Amino acid sequence: MALSKAGRYLATMDDAAIADLIERVDKATQDAPREVGVAMGAKLYEAVCDRGLVSMETFSVLGSGFLPHSLPAYRGTRFVYVPPHFPEWSFLIGKYQNA
Repeated sequence: MALSKAGRYLATMDDAAIADLIERVDKATQDAPREVGVAMGAKLYEAVCDRGLVSMETFSVLGSGFLPHSLPAYRGTRFVYVPPHFPEWSFLIGKYQNA
């Protein structure tokens, strides 16, 4: 088991498996519109934070500059969040829904 910088164990996923998962997140974000965020499970979020891939960046409503807020960003470009009941090592790239 790997130990995070915060001193918590990162389940049974080794560094190579985490690196592969991060590579899959990167590929998925490249193929998605820039305006959408990334949902991550708590363990994946902790792992990307430990690797310095999350920073606080300014986001605004539809990128307009209106109501700017400082929020966590994956690789400094996409809002990232942790849904409370999301599987620990999962991720989902938000997509626009056609109604």
